[in-house]
Amino acid sequence: MCIRDSVSSDAGSLLYRFDFKGTSPLQVSERQIRFARSYKDNKWLFSKYFKGGLWLASENSDGGFTDLKQLLDGGEFSSRYNWTIQQDTIYYAKNHPDRVEIKAYNLVSQSSDLLVSLPSAELETYGAFTFDSANQWLIYTKRKGNPYDIAKITLAKH
Repeated sequence: MCIRDSVSSDAGSLLYRFDFKGTSPLQVSERQIRFARSYKDNKWLFSKYFKGGLWLASENSDGGFTDLKQLLDGGEFSSRYNWTIQQDTIYYAKNHPDRVEIKAYNLVSQSSDLLVSLPSAELETYGAFTFDSANQWLIYTKRKGNPYDIAKITLAKH
């Protein structure tokens, strides 16, 4: 059993595999990867540290990544923190100068839908999205002065 996580330094962020057997961490990416999330069939979704965008890669037998494919470019997907996956849907924030759009990208149909548009000041840049499947809520960190607050978007049940 192991976990994968990105490790950041001044040079950027790389993905490592940490094994619970006490062995040294194994670097599994040569690319600038941030916030990798497991998808299915040994596939991983991740954002890139410098270029942005949403990427998909396959994991090979030694734990490295192959078959890199950009799903959304950095103009559409600039999130490093505010995104999550639920089944075949990526929920993410698209930033604009005056607002932020919370969107859903379907990996099967390769299409995006706008869920809500908020003033830029309302979404915490370093927050995270969480999907509550029991209630069909997308939960996010909302800036409401200080302290911050938790907000939710109720999604239609499928």
